[in-house]
Amino acid sequence: ESLRNSCAGFCPRLAVTEHSVLIQQKAGCWRAVGLTVGLATMALRPTRRPVRQTQMSRGSYEPFGGVYARDYAMGRSSAQLRPQQSWLCFPCFCVALAIAWRVFHKWTDALIVLNVVSFLAQCYFPVWEDLGILTADTLRAPASSHRLVVSSFLHSSWYHLATNMYSLWYSGRPAEYAFGPGRFLFVYLVSAGVCAFSSLLVKWRSRRNFPSVGASGGVFGLMAAMAIFRFRHGLPCAEVWLLLLLNLLVGFTSQGTDHAGHLGGAVAGAMACYLWGPRYVYSIGGLLVRDAPLVTWPFV
Repeated sequence: ESLRNSCAGFCPRLAVTEHSVLIQQKAGCWRAVGLTVGLATMALRPTRRPVRQTQMSRGSYEPFGGVYARDYAMGRSSAQLRPQQSWLCFPCFCVALAIAWRVFHKWTDALIVLNVVSFLAQCYFPVWEDLGILTADTLRAPASSHRLVVSSFLHSSWYHLATNMYSLWYSGRPAEYAFGPGRFLFVYLVSAGVCAFSSLLVKWRSRRNFPSVGASGGVFGLMAAMAIFRFRHGLPCAEVWLLLLLNLLVGFTSQGTDHAGHLGGAVAGAMACYLWGPRYVYSIGGLLVRDAPLVTWPFV
């Protein structure tokens, strides 16, 4: 100890260097712990989150420290659409899908990009968020039918967006490869639509207005569709079923989760795959294999 003190006295640069190394080591340990915890929570589950208020609750995790037009959005009345403007959302949505397909040529990547762009639009053009949140007056109020689609492309936070997009990327790639582009998009959109409608029915029956957003209805639909596809063709499917049931269980044990939306999306995805999904059968005495889905329209 005396030798170290003497060295520090004669060579102060040595003491400063040693102290800085210790600080860097501690900072590196905390960064590693934070990264590990962050990756573990991001990969936990997809969620469709009901929010307590009509406006989203925001925090410091928003882009660029939350510096955008939220103050303006919170201080004004809710935006309104005329009925004819509401129906314009559907052709605009089709145009956005067509452009994303032309750019990426894979629906998984295209849907992820559309969700990210939609979230950025929420942050910097809050009217987009106000017009798209799924609330109990959807289909009853004028100019509200578009929320059944738009709400599936809205998210409540970066964490919410990251978990759903990771789940979409993880489940979407094998599903798109197995189903093909057309049936993959069909399964995803049907699951997302039934998810929104199931959530809306629960809102009506319970008479509680808890707005909902999130892409997890489509993600749960893809998980259930892959489980049906693998089970139908005799492929190992225990892992897929376990992943689906685990995500449903985590949703039921967590607060702030739209359970009706998750269940509706999963059931819709399973039914869509069973009726329209690939069903490979032998033909010509077992020499060839052909795809014979139970319902061919509109794909064949």
